[in-house]
Amino acid sequence: MDPRDRDRGAARVLTVARHVLPHLRAAGAAGRRASLVVVPSDSAKAGSFGDAVSAAARAGVLGMVRSVARENAVVPMTVNTVCPGPTDTAMYRELADAQGLTGKVFSGMTRGIPTRRLGTSEEVAATIHFLLCPGTAYITGQAISVSGGLTM
Repeated sequence: MDPRDRDRGAARVLTVARHVLPHLRAAGAAGRRASLVVVPSDSAKAGSFGDAVSAAARAGVLGMVRSVARENAVVPMTVNTVCPGPTDTAMYRELADAQGLTGKVFSGMTRGIPTRRLGTSEEVAATIHFLLCPGTAYITGQAISVSGGLTM
């Protein structure tokens, strides 16, 4: 991926946040639950070998989320990130297949993950759902890794 695409990806997150924040603030002020969950990648927290530009852009997203969470906590509004680690998705398999690496990539990756497996899209979605539940209104500004213990 071209580094400019990564820069544009981070800029898109900021643009979306800028457009949805007024609506979330209005919802919070009206007594409704206001929450924003951004999904970068675990490389935002841990870095990424051979992909420093992407990791830096994603780390910038984490900084933005923490600032927006702090600025809007009194609304009340929660703003968090879910950072997926290695996740078995169709897109991931297609990229590995295109390079003829599927078996090698997956077996090598799982050895380095404490749970010894890749995550699932459903596990990432369940974490997002958790953060949007009413009982989590006191959780804000967090970056939750869904990485099988790879990132803590």
